[in-house]
Amino acid sequence: MPLGAVAGGLLAGQLGLRATVSVCAPAAPACALPVLFSPVRKVRTMPQPQPPAPVPMPVRTQGRFRGTRPRRPAPSAES
Repeated sequence: MPLGAVAGGLLAGQLGLRATVSVCAPAAPACALPVLFSPVRKVRTMPQPQPPAPVPMPVRTQGRFRGTRPRRPAPSAES
């Protein structure tokens, strides 16, 4: 979009507004050509999304989970 705006502004500055519109209006349908000649045209149904992969559960070793740090002991209430 920004490139088309810059190109249209430059073209309008050189040729004038009427000439730019008369050049760009017939060329506008050319934007649909990539879609017309792509496989998108033959799609009749939306493909279903793949379910997410299962997340592996952490392995418990010696009373704690692997990859976690041991907890600090709770502070004592002694003052």
